[in-house]
Amino acid sequence: MATTPTKDYAKIRKIALMAIKSILTMLQHNIRYIVIYFAADYAARQRTGHGSSNEQPRTR
Repeated sequence: MATTPTKDYAKIRKIALMAIKSILTMLQHNIRYIVIYFAADYAARQRTGHGSSNEQPRTR
């Protein structure tokens, strides 16, 4: 084996940290849209009384 396991581990760790950092920045930019989406989903759920928001509210 050319590379030692510790070197591989360091490389994997660096890649993982970069991935986590990029995901976190993405979330920071999208957090307001995610919050709005969940709020709308929750409101629709409360209105219809059903689990999925894409379900049309039935008129009785």
